[in-house]
Amino acid sequence: MKGAEQFKQLLLENTQRPLLLYGDPDVDGLISLLLMCQFCDMMGLKYNYYVNENRHHGFDISPDKLKGYMIIASDFQITEREVEAIVNQDIVLLSTDHHDCQDTFIDVKTDNAEGIVINNQYPFEPEEDRYLSGAGVFYELICSIFPDFKSKEREALVGVTLLSDIREIENKKAKQYLKTTYTRTTGRPRNEKEITHNPRKIF
Repeated sequence: MKGAEQFKQLLLENTQRPLLLYGDPDVDGLISLLLMCQFCDMMGLKYNYYVNENRHHGFDISPDKLKGYMIIASDFQITEREVEAIVNQDIVLLSTDHHDCQDTFIDVKTDNAEGIVINNQYPFEPEEDRYLSGAGVFYELICSIFPDFKSKEREALVGVTLLSDIREIENKKAKQYLKTTYTRTTGRPRNEKEITHNPRKIF
């Protein structure tokens, strides 16, 4: 995905900043947040996290309250104008998303900070990857630059978000995620003969 190397460079160059992980208040957003937390744990980064109240989507915190921070946001629809307002407060923003977006890559710079938005819906991204959920975009991005993050458990979580999302999932890549989701954690597919049905009267 375009912006992957920038994401890595900006992350590693700004580890001295306080770090906030910003999650979206739905199934995809909260699983994305879990993946962000697991990634930061793997990297040994200290962080706080935030989710909007009342299931409200969008960047709700006033940027002037986060001056000097680095923010990682996932499953987060944000405009270039909003990124500018954030970066102008000396905030480094690393945002990943899968919602409809503008045609050009969002990359806003000042002398002290930068904000980028990585999104699988940009017209220059592969058509076969448009199915990805917000969690899927974050997961595949991180695996492309930090391969140790890859795991079957995380793939299974991405599969859950595909089931909760509105994107088309009738393709080979999506089916592979869903196969992992519906497979035992041992990696052995369920056998229909192992599933016993014990119907009982409940009324």
